Amino acid sequence: MGAQMKDHTMIDYRAIEVHMKRARLERTAYRGEAIANAILACWKALKTAGQYLKSQTEQLTRTPDAYSTSLRRP
Repeated sequence: MGAQMKDHTMIDYRAIEVHMKRARLERTAYRGEAIANAILACWKALKTAGQYLKSQTEQLTRTPDAYSTSLRRP
């Protein structure tokens, strides 16, 4: 039994560590890309909503072509 213990070699875990670090970096990159895409989608939605509100506000505050007692029809 003592002879078997002397022949025991240490397992090299460096390759596994490198693999784990790369996987962690890859996950971090995917998360960063997902966050950036979410921010971009929110920005586009806010921009579209702002343009819609602007057009509605301009339409509501437009001066009638001729002043009269009747309401202007769209």
